[in-house]
Amino acid sequence: MQPTVGIDFGTSFAYTAVMDGPSPATVPTAEGGKALPALVAVAQNGRRLVGSPAQNVALTNAENTVRGVKRLLGHRASSGAARTIAAMVPFRMARAGEDEVFIKLPGWNARPVEIGAMILAEQRQQATQYLDQQVYEAVLSVPSYFTAAQTAAMIEAARLAGFRDVSTIEDPVAAARAYGHIDRPGTTVAVYHLGGGTFEVSLLSIGAVATEVVDTAGDAFLGGETIDDSIMEWFVSRCRVQYGVDLTHNTLALQSLRPAVQLAKRRLSEREEAEIVLPFTKGGQTRDLRFTLDRAELEQMTRPLLKRTLEITSGMLRRAGILVDGISAVLLVGGQTRMPLVQHEVGRFFGRAPSLAPAPEEVIALGACMGASAGGGDDELELAYY
Repeated sequence: MQPTVGIDFGTSFAYTAVMDGPSPATVPTAEGGKALPALVAVAQNGRRLVGSPAQNVALTNAENTVRGVKRLLGHRASSGAARTIAAMVPFRMARAGEDEVFIKLPGWNARPVEIGAMILAEQRQQATQYLDQQVYEAVLSVPSYFTAAQTAAMIEAARLAGFRDVSTIEDPVAAARAYGHIDRPGTTVAVYHLGGGTFEVSLLSIGAVATEVVDTAGDAFLGGETIDDSIMEWFVSRCRVQYGVDLTHNTLALQSLRPAVQLAKRRLSEREEAEIVLPFTKGGQTRDLRFTLDRAELEQMTRPLLKRTLEITSGMLRRAGILVDGISAVLLVGGQTRMPLVQHEVGRFFGRAPSLAPAPEEVIALGACMGASAGGGDDELELAYY
């Protein structure tokens, strides 16, 4: 029997899961972590980089590094979404052919599906190494708001990556499966998904035969990276005042600062203070620029984002005609839901403590893998041009 992998191709990170005996397991990346940065870059020597190597050059090679390509999948060049993205990203986009989007990189005018295929090929390679056998079958998780064209583009990218048998499962359905709620018919479940670059909230109706997404809403440009940006602005401002150092246009320093900021943010989910240290060289002398960020300051930066997510959630509930009292469970998905403030505010909004998995960023990939094992993936979408 051929192994099937579950894939969560996220805006910021991608996760891969396989059945390891009776239980699903998240596949490690080449660097030993679980999260594959969803980036592709063309280096100065023309080499094409995927994942962490691409992330390492993201700031110093910004116009040749593609992040968030998931947002472009399935969109025409003339669409409002494509125009919005083009105004926000450092890489260059062009229109060609039948209103197709192209990303202009050195020696390569890449379609978004080709960028996606490189990331998915890396995930396939990870699974192949982990299982010590070739992998050709995949269940892709897709956001509930994806159109048929966006889902078709995701499947095309998977096939370009070498997957032959591809099916899909909606993100919130995969999450509910991972949390064990698929086996609780007659309930209504809310899935609050706050990832690195995207927010999505969905309502699920769990039936005896099928699970239906009642409604969904979100913001494709709202997530943990928004908080990272706020912390970086805080650090740069403090450096200017205390050290007389302006890091605003120092791309090398900012590239080193971002991982330090992300580490501090993660640590503040478990402690009250975290130090951010940035080695800085000027005039041949190196010194550490350091500040301590406490949880209260981080929460103050986070509250505007949380307020926006809960406004979106409230609007979805009104549209669906469902009161919070009618919701049986609230499931948290995405790495940003590790933050205690997120858990508290979501719990206060719904009037019940939300469920939080040990690794909420991995549950969609795990659920997609479990869906494959149980035959729970959606029917494969056949494309007319295949």
